[in-house]
Amino acid sequence: MESKRSGLCTRVFRSLRFVGARMAPVVVVLLLCALTVQPVLAATWGPYNASSIRSIYANSTAGDGSGGASYGRIGAFTTTAVYSRVLVGFPTTGMPGPALITGGTFTAWHGTYSNYSSTVTITVSIFPITRSWTSAATWLTYDGTNNWTTPGGQKGSALNGTQTFEGNPTAQVQKTWTWTATGVDYRYGIEMQTGSEGAIQSRKCVAYGAEGNPPTLTLTFNALSAPGSAAVGAVTTSSIVWNWGDIANEDGFRVYDASSGGTNKSGNLAAGTVSWTETGLSPNTSYTRYPCGYSFNYEGPRTALPTTVTLSVPPSTSTVTCDKPTGPSQSPHFTFTAVGGFGAGKVQYYRYVWDQSPTHTWTDSEPQWSSGTLPCTATSDGDWYLHVKGYNSADVANGTLDLGPYSYEAGPVIDKIGLLWSMADGTNVRLEGKPVTAAMSDAFYVEETDRSAGIKVVSNAHVVVKGDLVNVAGTLGVSGSERALFATSVTPVGTASVPKPLAMGCDKAGGMSPSAATPGTTDGRGLYNVGLLARVCGSVSYSNTDDPQDMYFYVDDGSGVWDGSGHAGVMVRCGSVTPPASGFAAATGVVSLETPVTKTVAVLIIRDSDDIKTF
Repeated sequence: MESKRSGLCTRVFRSLRFVGARMAPVVVVLLLCALTVQPVLAATWGPYNASSIRSIYANSTAGDGSGGASYGRIGAFTTTAVYSRVLVGFPTTGMPGPALITGGTFTAWHGTYSNYSSTVTITVSIFPITRSWTSAATWLTYDGTNNWTTPGGQKGSALNGTQTFEGNPTAQVQKTWTWTATGVDYRYGIEMQTGSEGAIQSRKCVAYGAEGNPPTLTLTFNALSAPGSAAVGAVTTSSIVWNWGDIANEDGFRVYDASSGGTNKSGNLAAGTVSWTETGLSPNTSYTRYPCGYSFNYEGPRTALPTTVTLSVPPSTSTVTCDKPTGPSQSPHFTFTAVGGFGAGKVQYYRYVWDQSPTHTWTDSEPQWSSGTLPCTATSDGDWYLHVKGYNSADVANGTLDLGPYSYEAGPVIDKIGLLWSMADGTNVRLEGKPVTAAMSDAFYVEETDRSAGIKVVSNAHVVVKGDLVNVAGTLGVSGSERALFATSVTPVGTASVPKPLAMGCDKAGGMSPSAATPGTTDGRGLYNVGLLARVCGSVSYSNTDDPQDMYFYVDDGSGVWDGSGHAGVMVRCGSVTPPASGFAAATGVVSLETPVTKTVAVLIIRDSDDIKTF
C-alpha cells in the first residue's frame, strides 16, 4: 500500500501533565497540511485534555515511579543499577488509524536538575508503546498490578534516530526525533530509553510541567479522498453489484447504507477494490450505498452511488392465479389475482394482454395492472390467454408469463326460450337480448317480448334489475320444481320495456308440461306458462304474515284450485310486502312452481307492492 500514499498532513499531539501534577495546561493542537484535510478529521481533532508522563524504574517495590513529580528520570533513578525509563502518553481520541500514519516527529526537552551529572553524555532512543498503561505503572507492571510482558514496558521497534543528552544543562534543551514508518500504533504513547541504564552518572531529566515544556508528538499521514461514483452492475431480485472509482492511500474500502453513520454493509474490502456484490436484498426495493476508503479506524469521505431498485419478483403460476382452471369453461368471466399484492418486496405492476394468441410480443406500452384483481372476459368462444410482464418501481422489467388456454364454450345461441323445453339438463346454451321481468337476490326471470315463454335464471353473482336487456350463458337444469338456466355469464346490453302480464284463471297458472325434460303442474291445464309474467284475480282466501320476510296470501277465482294446504286458490308470495287480509285482490308476478305437499302447483311471485291491487 505504500505506493498508493501521497501528500502529507501533519497533526501535533501534546501531553500536558504528570499524574498529580500541580497544573493542567490547555492542550495546543497545531495543524500544518499540504493537502485539504477531510471534514471527518477536522471535526474530531483537539483540543484535548492533558495526557501523562511516567518514570518507571527497576529494583524497587510496588508503587515506585515518579508519577507525582513534574519531570521524568531517564537512565537511572537514585542509585546505581536502578534503571529508569520514561513513558509519555498522548491523547488518543480522534487520532488517525495506525496504518494511515506515515511517520512523525517526537520532541522532548532535556531539563536541568540538581545533583544530575554535568559531564556524562547519554544517547536516547524512542519506541512506540504497544499496550495501554496507567499512572500507576512501574518497571514490572503497567497499572500497578498486572505485569508487562517485558519488564520496563512493552514496546515496538525503535523509531529512527537517536538524540544525546549532554551533561546537566542550565536551561532546557530541545531534542527532536524524526522518522518515517507506516503501520505503527501510537495510541499508547512513546517510551524513552538510554543504552546507559543503571549508571547513576547517566541520570538525566526529561522536562514536563514545572520543569519546562512537555514532550510533543507530531504525526504525518496521507489523506483519503472520496471514491468516484460509477454506474451499478448486474441487478437481480436480491442482489446489486455496486461499483466505484479507486482512490490513493487507502488500506481498503467499506460500503455503508447512509451518508453518515449507518451500517457497514460490506465489511472491510481490500485496497483497490472497486466493485462489491451485495446480496440478501428484497425484491422491488430501493437502495443507496456509500463507499469510502479506510485506514484502520480512520475513514475518508463517502460517495453516494446511484440509487438502485432491485428487480421485481418475476411472474409465475404461483404469483399470478386465476379463479378458474385452464381448459373448458362455460363462463366467459375470468378473474386473475396477484398473490401477495403489489409494492416493495413483490412487483410494482404488470403490463398485460388478454387475447386468443398463445404468445405475445411486448412493446412495453400495454395497459398496466397495479392494484386489486384483474377481470377478463372472453368475448367469443375459443381459447383465451393472459400475458403478463412484471416491472419494479424504476420501470425495469423482469420476466413474462403466458397463462392459458382458458377455453370458453358457452354453447349455441337459442333464438326462442321455448326451444329450451325439449333440451336435456346439462346442456350449455346462450340467450341474447332478453328483457328482465323480475329480479330477486339469487335469481331473475327473462321473457320473450311476444310473451311466448319465460325462464328463471339462477345467478347471485350478477346484478340486474327489471327492465334490463341481457345476454345470458349457462347450463339447463331444475331449480326447486321448475326448469331454470344456471347462469355462467350475464351481460347487460341495454334496457327494454317489460312485457305486459298475461291475465289468466287460477286453474291455468303453470300449465301442462311441454316435454319430458320440462315439468309442469300436477293438475296442469292449458299451455305451459311457467316463467311468464301473469296476473290472477279473486277473493283473498287466506293470508299469512308470520315470517316478515316471507309473507303470502291465496287468491281464489272459484276455478277449484287446491294445492293440498287446505287453502283454495293460487299462493301469491309477497316477501316483505304485507299481503291483504281479506276482500278481493289482483296480483301480478312471475309464475313459478313449488311442491308444498305432494302436488306440483303454480305459485305467483310478486316484484313489489305495486303488484298487488285490492278492491
